[in-house]
Amino acid sequence: MVKEEKPIFVKVILVMVVILIANSVALFYRYGDSSMGFTGAAISENATKIFTGMSGQVKIFLIAQWSILSILVLAVLIRDSRVRRRNKEVSGINLEKMSSGSKTDMDTLYKILKDKKQVRISTIRKSFKIDKDTAMQWSKILESGNLAVVDYSSAEEPVLKLVE
Repeated sequence: MVKEEKPIFVKVILVMVVILIANSVALFYRYGDSSMGFTGAAISENATKIFTGMSGQVKIFLIAQWSILSILVLAVLIRDSRVRRRNKEVSGINLEKMSSGSKTDMDTLYKILKDKKQVRISTIRKSFKIDKDTAMQWSKILESGNLAVVDYSSAEEPVLKLVE
């Protein structure tokens, strides 16, 4: 069974908001005045005072935490853009239309390849609902017949390209 990829950016942002709120409450509880309220004005007025009152280790931890969260958001954005692109590729292939008149799935794959000029292995896998090994075997069969070439130069994954 093929696992469907879904964007996760919104979920990551929600988790980060919870972490931010918990972190803010802990910092204001630990370093803030008891007379200080937890409103927007109190936070903006006293944030600098609280940050300067922290020890060096806490400052380093806080900066490291924000750096890690920023890198996480960037990584999730990159991952989600790739997921959306791959899902768009798969949705752009009308398997029923392409398979009309074809005797086998291999014929259908070759028709798709002639139409698109190149197809990612993951697109083949998702379109035909097969595992990665089977998609690679089909690609190797087309390659052995000098109909296509499997290009491994992509950093993400192999791409099946039509031989012209």
